Amino acid sequence: MSVVAIPKMDLRIDVSEMTLPVISADLIIEGLRAAVLEAGQQIKQAWTMRALELDIRQSGAYIAGIRDNGQVNVVRETSHSGAQGEIVGWEMTIEVVNVAEHASIIEEGHAAFRLPEKIDWTNASGKIKRTEDGKPYLSIPFRHSAYASPAQQQRQGLTRATVKAMMPRHIYEAAKSLDRSVRLNAGRQFRMSVAQRALSARKPDGTVMEGWIKPGEKYVQHQQMDRYRWGGRLEGPKYESTRYHGMVKMGPPGHTEYMTFRTLTPDSPGWNIPAQPGLHVARHVAEHTAPMIGESLRSAFAAAVLRQPA
Repeated sequence: MSVVAIPKMDLRIDVSEMTLPVISADLIIEGLRAAVLEAGQQIKQAWTMRALELDIRQSGAYIAGIRDNGQVNVVRETSHSGAQGEIVGWEMTIEVVNVAEHASIIEEGHAAFRLPEKIDWTNASGKIKRTEDGKPYLSIPFRHSAYASPAQQQRQGLTRATVKAMMPRHIYEAAKSLDRSVRLNAGRQFRMSVAQRALSARKPDGTVMEGWIKPGEKYVQHQQMDRYRWGGRLEGPKYESTRYHGMVKMGPPGHTEYMTFRTLTPDSPGWNIPAQPGLHVARHVAEHTAPMIGESLRSAFAAAVLRQPA
């Protein structure tokens, strides 16, 4: 997981210019600590707002990674003493972190790449499925949004990403009539895949990769087996050349999802992912909110100190 933190923001409070009650240095530091942590929460809020302004999917992991699960962590806290041992300065370093797994891709973007080349097909954890003859594959799900008229889009506040994933009206009308497919909740089901070990799983130094046996020998892999009771599918000549071919309707009534599944193998043609520029959301927050956060920090410190008993 590659998390993203707000770039460095150097915020200072000069308490010598403030009118404060006569309290101990420890209570002043306690007020400073409370103010800094509150500033961290304000940075989280500013980060979320900026992501919403950029129309990053509200239901996506990036916003949840800061709004719901973002962390404000204390990295370091240091006091500086004068010649007589009195405290003359204090520093506290915090980090505000977006914990979304792919937050760094949103921030920095990525170069163009071919998806099969980025997958570790030798992974033995069970995530990579295998045919009976040992060929690896993945079943990739794609979710398609229900059609909504322009008026409904505006009323519901749909994002550009949701509208982009929306089915045309005629596809949606056909999909609505499909019999529902159901995922069976019968506990975790596994099947055993027995196949020949591929030479490509050896390390460059000739040793065998962990979790695998020697090339040419038999191995047994336990992999989770998805269990479904399939309903109708969107099939027929008029759908074969579209991305909606094979679509199924899933989920309980009121929470319907329309899905297609595509099989990906190491030799699958296409699957070329275009380059994506970075949005640099965290950098923008650091550059444009520092003055506001600095003033809020000063106000929060004053309020925290005034709450302290003399």
